[in-house]
Amino acid sequence: MSVSNFKNMGFRVINKEVHLSRGKRYFYLKVGVTVVVLVWLINIIDLKEVRQLLTQVKLGCFLGAAGVLIAINMVLAARWKVLLDVGENRLSWFKLLQLYLVGGFFNAFLPTGLGGDVMRIWLSGNTNKNHTGAFAAVAVERLLGMAGTVGIVLIGGWMYLGSVNGYDLRAVIVGIGAAVLLSLMLILHPGLYNKIISLSAKIHLFRLGELLSKVFNALHSYRYSMWRLGVGFILSFIVQFLFVVLHFFIGEALTGIDKLSIQPYFLISPMIGLGNFLPSVGGYGIREGSYVLLLSIFGISKDLGFSYAVLADILIFLFVSIGGIVFLMLKRNDGLPSVPKKEHRFCRQLWGYFCASPKDRVDGIFSGMGLGGSK
Repeated sequence: MSVSNFKNMGFRVINKEVHLSRGKRYFYLKVGVTVVVLVWLINIIDLKEVRQLLTQVKLGCFLGAAGVLIAINMVLAARWKVLLDVGENRLSWFKLLQLYLVGGFFNAFLPTGLGGDVMRIWLSGNTNKNHTGAFAAVAVERLLGMAGTVGIVLIGGWMYLGSVNGYDLRAVIVGIGAAVLLSLMLILHPGLYNKIISLSAKIHLFRLGELLSKVFNALHSYRYSMWRLGVGFILSFIVQFLFVVLHFFIGEALTGIDKLSIQPYFLISPMIGLGNFLPSVGGYGIREGSYVLLLSIFGISKDLGFSYAVLADILIFLFVSIGGIVFLMLKRNDGLPSVPKKEHRFCRQLWGYFCASPKDRVDGIFSGMGLGGSK
């Protein structure tokens, strides 16, 4: 073995150890955040009061919330199909609904929702033999989801905030909405698109330039099917509105929170979604703390706020369980042929993804999907 080969091999080993160490540190950070927030919540609430409140849950409203969550997944599957159909898509709406449930199962322990996205890209890409198209559809889904969230926030601000301290926020809201629409139109313009790609290539910090290029490429691939983006945005807005209704039904199930109208949830719902991107284990701790803090703004006690969070977690657990059952059924019936046959290898890959830092996780997504990796 030559000296240069020996050095290169040594560098790879050291680099792997550095990445592993960084991933472990980030994992410990997430565990620490979750534990600290949960301990803080337990110390500020009365568990007996919470238990009493949960025994008085209105079952009809809780089942209504579960029904809304089913509707959300159905609309999400429809949006995914609209975007995938731009290419040769062999997956039916019902199959995509099943894969969305499977993605929800993996989202429960793979942070920031990217775990479910990775699974959906992987499974749909293998079925359609087109990982690039699968990545483009999911990336555009993310963008449209953010646009729908912005739309809900703007409506919430319009209804709930109105005029504050003499400043008409409604004018600001209209301006933000117009800016978002204009930005989308400019991104789809061929001339500006080429300039953005050239500019992105010069950004090397944390591979941000490469990430931006891939996202813009994904969005630009729909320039000849603009109606799909329009339908996708409408469906995204419907999804975000249904999330508002979902949170409203959860509140209606608890005596004391049922005094709130639906208006505050136009602000609470998107804020909870943003909180899930903070470092934590599956969003636990952050999500519960966010509910307590946000509901307290509207005069809801900490005990009621934590009871609300528990009901939300129960709903999540039920649908995670359904996703897990669907995953096992599809795997048993060879409905997931692209999942590795060796379970220990599959679990090891998921564990590595779970422990990775955000930068390493994005790098792994690109490499695993054949979309490029670290140079």
